[in-house]
Amino acid sequence: MANNLIKSEADIRSKIVLGDLNYKISLDVLENQSTYKGKIQVSFDLGAKSDLLWLDFWGEEVSNLTVNGKQHSYIFSDDRIKLEQMDAGDTVIDIDFVSKFTNRGVGIHHYQDKNTNENFYYSNLCPYDAHRIFPCFDQPDLKACYELQLKCLSHYEVVANYPAQSRQFMGDYQVVQFEKTKKFSTYLFNVSFGDYQKIECSSSKIPMNILYRKEKESFVDHERIFHLIETAMTFYEEFFSCKFPFPKYDQIFVPEFNWGAMENIGAVVIREEMLFEEVPKTAEKFSRANTLVHELAHMWFGNLVTMKWWDDLWLNESFATYMAYLCLEQTGLYGDSFEYFSQEVKQGAIFEDALSTTHPVVVDCKDTDSAFLNFDAITYLKGASILKQLVFFIGEGGFKKGLGKYFAKYAYANTSLNDFLAEFDIDLTGFSKSWLETCGTNSLDVSKTDSGYLLTQNYGGDLEFRPRKFQTSSFAQTSNFEAKDLKIQNQETKELKVDVEHRDFFYPNVGDFDYVRVGLDDDSATYLLNNISMIKDSTFAILLHNSLYQMTLDQKMSVEDYYKLVTHIVEKSEHSKLLISAVSNISAFVSWGLLEEYKKELRALLLSKINSEDLDYRRLVFSCILRLSGDEESKQLWEMKNLSWLAKSDLRKLYFKLADSKFQEEIVKICELDNSDSGKQFLEKLRMKVEPDKSKSWKFLIEENGISDYIKGEAMGGFFQKNEESKKFVPKYFEYLSKIMQEKGNIYQKRYFTTLFPDCFVKESLEGCTETLKDSNLHDSVVRQITRWRDLLHLRKKLLEK
Repeated sequence: MANNLIKSEADIRSKIVLGDLNYKISLDVLENQSTYKGKIQVSFDLGAKSDLLWLDFWGEEVSNLTVNGKQHSYIFSDDRIKLEQMDAGDTVIDIDFVSKFTNRGVGIHHYQDKNTNENFYYSNLCPYDAHRIFPCFDQPDLKACYELQLKCLSHYEVVANYPAQSRQFMGDYQVVQFEKTKKFSTYLFNVSFGDYQKIECSSSKIPMNILYRKEKESFVDHERIFHLIETAMTFYEEFFSCKFPFPKYDQIFVPEFNWGAMENIGAVVIREEMLFEEVPKTAEKFSRANTLVHELAHMWFGNLVTMKWWDDLWLNESFATYMAYLCLEQTGLYGDSFEYFSQEVKQGAIFEDALSTTHPVVVDCKDTDSAFLNFDAITYLKGASILKQLVFFIGEGGFKKGLGKYFAKYAYANTSLNDFLAEFDIDLTGFSKSWLETCGTNSLDVSKTDSGYLLTQNYGGDLEFRPRKFQTSSFAQTSNFEAKDLKIQNQETKELKVDVEHRDFFYPNVGDFDYVRVGLDDDSATYLLNNISMIKDSTFAILLHNSLYQMTLDQKMSVEDYYKLVTHIVEKSEHSKLLISAVSNISAFVSWGLLEEYKKELRALLLSKINSEDLDYRRLVFSCILRLSGDEESKQLWEMKNLSWLAKSDLRKLYFKLADSKFQEEIVKICELDNSDSGKQFLEKLRMKVEPDKSKSWKFLIEENGISDYIKGEAMGGFFQKNEESKKFVPKYFEYLSKIMQEKGNIYQKRYFTTLFPDCFVKESLEGCTETLKDSNLHDSVVRQITRWRDLLHLRKKLLEK
């Protein structure tokens, strides 16, 4: 694999690079250039004489390298500057270098706005791309202080991790010197500059700004964003017993960003799609708020205290994920935050944890390519779910106290799992072994006894059962789901008997504190199918629906019964998130080829709800109707009057569905008039679908042609369609895997495995996965992603055959 750092190599280097590590960096950016010049001075204490020392650098040129003021021999190859015959002691390395801007969303990404000719630059370096900018020791445990100087055009806004210390103007250029930073890891370095506009916060206790492109100005709801961050910052400072650890906090909304956001110290980069150009759905507003406070939580989890190696990525991502939901709930910013948690986090985690590609939350990560792959549902979602169980296990007070000690002890340092566990007053070794260091999710299956219920833990991946703490409650049918016998249970064995007074309905995870797949007893499940709409508590209704959906995936309930549940919810429930989740799930089942006999009935039911007063639900209904519609039915949707209530994103689904119909010319013309970035990206996806020459489309996606990886990633969604011409390219998709892994970056690879994968051809893709996995030379990252698709396709096949 190209440009990859192996853990064992990093361990060797961290043992000899000692003392205070400092980088003095000077970058010289000239107008209209694809490269930039730089100088760097790296100072540290070399702990032992070495012939093994190297700096990571994926750049164009290296010159004038000196060690302690003297010319020193080096070899620049394979993205490394290798230094031989290095003497122990205080060491200062000076290097002149040339590096290149990218269009891959990593290193320093350059975007030129074709509408205005304005230029925008931003860096994105996680997990292993800081050395695309400058030579460095690019691993998280070698934290350093940075002194950055940047020369660029004088009218550019310029942002880095710490505030600017001085600014000098030289003709058309400016030279900005930034304050020396405290220690942090290379992947958190940021420099962003260009034709950005800036809004300053007038009320914050530290400098806080929002940067954006001018054409997005009317969509920057800065007062809402600043209020969100100020409120969350106060909450975190109190919860962690630790003041915000950096001198400023900027948020930079940028085009063509491959992630949701990135938590660079003091300079968070966010995809500009989060500046809503039209009225967002409620879930979209929540998602943005959640992302913004997630990145803020990283200023403590990940930035102030950082994992030693990517094995403990969970110390960053699991905590930021959990704390964001907790923050939004406890501050009242979103009182229904944990309803989203149950749907988005728990369900996503349990689904991924059932696949053979699951892994422990604390994972053995052998290299940086594997690290990139671990930015996944297990690390983010399962890790956060287990933290919710941990907080219930030890109490919120004990959790807060442990975090306060953790941040006080390890500020600006690196930690591992054991360092974290040691800061709590309770021995968490057993909890960690059961929950963080093993794979799989237990099911907690319920059966009736003479006096109550028997709870049995089954399949848990690596463990038959895990010690757990949860709440149970029983209900009487006459009580309208008002809980009776609410009890906290501690289960440390495979089975647990619970005696109750009311035995009409029973649920073993009230409050959703446990991370578990609940299998309801037959009577409770049957009762819910026709009565879930009676539940007034929307959080509880969502939780019960999630359990029934999971039982369907586990084949403990039929898809037909789940369909009955969904139709009941659509007809009678008033909980919007429950409606949206249920309709979304059932339409996904139909798109897999299930429930063909119910397709027309479901479509008619949804059509009857097309005028719902809930705009979010109405838009989802339209999307699902479209998914259920054949060619002729889709044309009828096109001819519907008054679709002005739909957002652009909804209309684009209709345009895409009808792209190769008699409306093609009209649709293309409409889309060509949309000069927004999202419009241009969709147009490429649309053209990909309607292009009759699939070979031409394949070349566009695969070959180097100056098109950004972001645009290609969007266009990939239009390539494989359910037709014979597309099917011919399924073998080619698998043939190109080794080429893609050797020649393309991680972001492109991720889109190749997700957006481009030909899952519409189940039989052919299953065969391709099976053949590919016979190759014993595949990197772990390829094996995991192809295995995951194999598992998903098998699941579809099983449900179809049931």
